[in-house]
Amino acid sequence: MLGGRPERTDVALTVFNLAREAGISRATANRAVGLLAEFRAAEARHRRSSPRALKERVRALDAELRVVRGAEIAKLRGLARTLSQHIQVLTLQVVERDTVIEVGSSNWPDLLVTPGLSP
Repeated sequence: MLGGRPERTDVALTVFNLAREAGISRATANRAVGLLAEFRAAEARHRRSSPRALKERVRALDAELRVVRGAEIAKLRGLARTLSQHIQVLTLQVVERDTVIEVGSSNWPDLLVTPGLSP
């Protein structure tokens, strides 16, 4: 029955169908507690691996992945903004440094003149 080839019933995994396949009454099947526990565990495994259950699991995982990707993308965009701001600050510092160097080098001969002495 778990293999999907029942001889006396449809493919539904129920205690009634289990009893019919075994050729016993449903009451007798219900008294076989160990067998019922094993049957229900096998039925649960079968239900989890059914195409419908697997499709639902894939949909749930896709939704979870979209959430994780969205969070990652938001984090990366924030990091890109921060790095962009750092680049702007560094660029301004380089321009300022170059300006100081340029102004300083054009005044370099003036710096050699000692105050009070003529050249």
